[in-house]
Amino acid sequence: MHEVYQFDCAIAVAMEFMVKHPDTVLIVTADHETGGLYFPQEGYSEDGPYVYLSDDHTSINVPVYALGYGTNQLGG
Repeated sequence: MHEVYQFDCAIAVAMEFMVKHPDTVLIVTADHETGGLYFPQEGYSEDGPYVYLSDDHTSINVPVYALGYGTNQLGG
């Protein structure tokens, strides 16, 4: 959770920069996918309320988020 919080803080800094520089584009993505999480219907796993489906990289596409100048032209 700490790493997710740090990531959120980094995005906030980037968005503050965008406000001061309106010709900036912010693109957020991942370099790979690792199999995702599974949330059991009942109870908890040994690791907590979730189970990793894979410990390795997969060939699944990752999302790409873009905000800012000219992003309406991105797609596909």
